[in-house]
Amino acid sequence: MCLNMMKRSLYIAVIVIGILLLTIIPSLPERTSAQNEKDYQLVYVETGDSLWSLAKRYVPKDKEIRKFIYEIRQLNDIDPSKLRPGELLKIPVP
Repeated sequence: MCLNMMKRSLYIAVIVIGILLLTIIPSLPERTSAQNEKDYQLVYVETGDSLWSLAKRYVPKDKEIRKFIYEIRQLNDIDPSKLRPGELLKIPVP
């Protein structure tokens, strides 16, 4: 009797774990080899640079500059008023 209860408990535990895995795995962010590759270039901030001037220098022709500035801010987690010469920024590349 005890052996049957253990088997039943193990069976239920396996089912519960399987259901949890099936619900958690699809919600994880997808990682492909293309996403793991570097999709930015590193640029040093020079005296007089602003996010606008940097974005203007590197923005792709098909992208609106304000959206590009937003991407730079998100990628670097920065406040534009705290941009300093010598700081290293990641600039998105197409």
